[in-house]
Amino acid sequence: MKKAWEGVTEMPVRGRSSKPRTTGLTMVIDKGIGMNQIKDMVQTSGEYIDIIKLTFGTSAFYDREFLMEKIQLLIYYGLNMKDQKSIRILTNFLNLKII
Repeated sequence: MKKAWEGVTEMPVRGRSSKPRTTGLTMVIDKGIGMNQIKDMVQTSGEYIDIIKLTFGTSAFYDREFLMEKIQLLIYYGLNMKDQKSIRILTNFLNLKII
């Protein structure tokens, strides 16, 4: 997709590889942001985020439906959560498939 400033200025990081990346990974830690914020984040910068970590302590207090919706959104945008044991256990329990 063509970027708004493409051709006007250079991107800050030249030669950044596209997903799936094996080097230069960007991780974001979600410490309890709401659904609107998470949607905004993945829509505006999801292509630059490789891994998202949901803090277990915070997500344990979410309503189940909210957490399922959040995980499904992150899965839809292809954000990697599969390295987190707690998320694997939870998604198996909730019958969600992590990409």
